Amino acid sequence: MKLTLGFFGACALACWTFPYRAAGADTLLVHGHVYTGNPRARWAAAVAVEDARIAAVGTDAVILKRRKAHTEVIACMGRP
Repeated sequence: MKLTLGFFGACALACWTFPYRAAGADTLLVHGHVYTGNPRARWAAAVAVEDARIAAVGTDAVILKRRKAHTEVIACMGRP
């Protein structure tokens, strides 16, 4: 799990999207501690994955809005 979140944190800057785009996600990682690499927002709590790509990075509340019936939600419990 630690390696997975490290990968997401490293890729987050390249894949950063704005929260107004409401699409369904395949996997949501919430309650985490994700390094984004973005100087304006270096850390985030959640990541949305769609079609094997990072679709959004942000707060738990914003990312959970992407939840659909098929979405897997993984609680990271604050782990890096």
